[in-house]
Amino acid sequence: MTGSYTNSSTVRDNNTTMINGLYGPNSVNARTALAVQVSSANPTNGICYGPTGNPTTCAETNGFAQYVTLQQAYGVNGANPVAPLASSCGGAACEYYVVGNGNYATYNQVKPTFDSASITDEFKPNSKLTINGGLRFDSFSYQGADTSGTGARTLFYNAFNMDTCQDKSGNLYDKAEYGGSITETCAALGTAIGVPLTSINVTNPGGQVTQSSTEFQPRLGATYSLDPFTVLRASYGRYAQGPNSAFVQYDALQPNAPGLLYGTYAFNKFGFTSPDHAIQPEVSNNFDFSIEHQFKGDVSVKLSPFYRSTQGQIQQFYLNQQTGFVSGLNVGKQTSEGVEFELDKGDFSRQGLSARLTFAYTNSYINYTSLSNGSSVITPLNTGIANYNAYTSACAPGGKLYGKTQYGQSLCGSTASNQADSPCYTPAPSGGNGTADPTCAPGDIANPYWNAPPQGLLNPNANYPTFDILPQGIGSSYNSYGAPYVATFVVNERAGRFSVAPIFQFYAGQRYGAPATTEGIAPDFCGAILGTSPTGDPRYRYGAPGGGAYDAGSCSTNLTSGIPDVATGGFDGIGAFVAPSQLQAHLQLSYDASKNVTLVGNLTNILDRCFGGSQVKWAVANACGYGVVAGGATGAIGNVYNPGQAIQPYVNRPYEPGFQSFPFSFFLNAKIKI
Repeated sequence: MTGSYTNSSTVRDNNTTMINGLYGPNSVNARTALAVQVSSANPTNGICYGPTGNPTTCAETNGFAQYVTLQQAYGVNGANPVAPLASSCGGAACEYYVVGNGNYATYNQVKPTFDSASITDEFKPNSKLTINGGLRFDSFSYQGADTSGTGARTLFYNAFNMDTCQDKSGNLYDKAEYGGSITETCAALGTAIGVPLTSINVTNPGGQVTQSSTEFQPRLGATYSLDPFTVLRASYGRYAQGPNSAFVQYDALQPNAPGLLYGTYAFNKFGFTSPDHAIQPEVSNNFDFSIEHQFKGDVSVKLSPFYRSTQGQIQQFYLNQQTGFVSGLNVGKQTSEGVEFELDKGDFSRQGLSARLTFAYTNSYINYTSLSNGSSVITPLNTGIANYNAYTSACAPGGKLYGKTQYGQSLCGSTASNQADSPCYTPAPSGGNGTADPTCAPGDIANPYWNAPPQGLLNPNANYPTFDILPQGIGSSYNSYGAPYVATFVVNERAGRFSVAPIFQFYAGQRYGAPATTEGIAPDFCGAILGTSPTGDPRYRYGAPGGGAYDAGSCSTNLTSGIPDVATGGFDGIGAFVAPSQLQAHLQLSYDASKNVTLVGNLTNILDRCFGGSQVKWAVANACGYGVVAGGATGAIGNVYNPGQAIQPYVNRPYEPGFQSFPFSFFLNAKIKI
């Protein structure tokens, strides 16, 4: 019997400051906001007021509310003076309400407590059979920090719920930015802009919320000797692993936590509407069986099939790709199944020839189940594909996809500016977007996707290769983990004091590929044309019905999930391609100089070759794998360039080749017995 207790205090503080060159002296955002104009009668009800006392959204970045910045208050960088208060705010005197002090960070102080106890026993009813049984109990408890904050926190939660709507994919719509009133219902705004919208209703329970879960895990194993040369082994075990402490709560130092949690990190898309995330332990059921047989002489064989099914598999996904900031959530059921094989001849410590061959096949896949909000982690990817389709003529009224769905999700999303599908757009003004112009008047921006073939969605019910980090955004993750086929072959010849052992290793079958790989401009956010026709322009692969070719330097917005892979013509599937196989050869030499001294020389990577894999246009000779472009900072350049510009090769393909071979090395060791 065993027992254990573990307790810890943790701090996660990704702090930055308001002193940042990206923000001008009068720029208002969660870092720079000091105070906002509200009504003295009810300062935290979620309504902020503009310079003239007009009720408006409290979101800092859109400039509708009257804010005072830290720079203005302290005269940093020649900031403009603070504007005077309006005469009346909501029928009462206006006042400035302090909402920030410059602190800006994702922050939590989760305290995990783990308790466990187990009991095991061994039973041997006869000389041939041995049975091992056990039961383990685990308790995982996480106490979150108090997220109540100040009155400013109350203001921003009320404001976020009043200001913001969401569509069925979790995309956010600020009422003021879409021309709506903050008192207008989301349903009414959705009707006005042609997108069904609902309220978001995020909450901040405050206090120290504790999440707890318990798991009982039985284990059973048995060994049976059929005869002196044959042994059967079988086992079953249930195993639990608690989630990362940082995953169970997300808060912020600044009062405007909802703007970070749901605006920047979009936790609402995954069904989270409060700082506390109910992440459950992963629980797996493991089965394996083996048969071991010793043949007459010095040859033996072992065959071991295995199966593991994990419920509540925790999948990591990027919150911020450039900084490597990730979170995790229970996404579905993962299965790993396969077989291991081992063949042995002789004894490596004895004179003569001996050898060992091992081979393992592992089929690992995951089925993404529905999250608490009814979506899955595949939904945002499909939303990106549907939003691309929205620019094609197939999604225009009367088009073949208009009003159609696939896997219960619309095939036609919304364009970046929510304009109607159009072959052309008027040039976008500075900081804004153009409007749809079906006439394609002179000077209009030609839509490069209008004649392009629409794309199908990913099947949310399919099985997908397993990835360490979900390949959800451009540059996020393109390689699955593990290789399905792994083999090792060792031959050893010992003659007197000398032995030589060639070693061969082989890996094959790893998958790579992701839907979001390629950057693409949003034509309704381009401000100028080049003065040339789209005809012959390589960015207009499918031509254009009219208008001028866009100037990429004038385009202020790219599509969130990008455009189809230029090399394949579609959004690649998750793990759509097979990586090259890799073969390595090494050599070990050994010499017994005396009964107390043995010299061992290892020559590694005498041979290191990569070959095979999917036959693709971006294949590079001797590449051992393909991963993210530019370390995940960007994707393939797609159509974000102007004709004639020099393009670096590494951004001109969807996947960056990796040359994972290792140099030849020689190591000499002396083993001395005293």
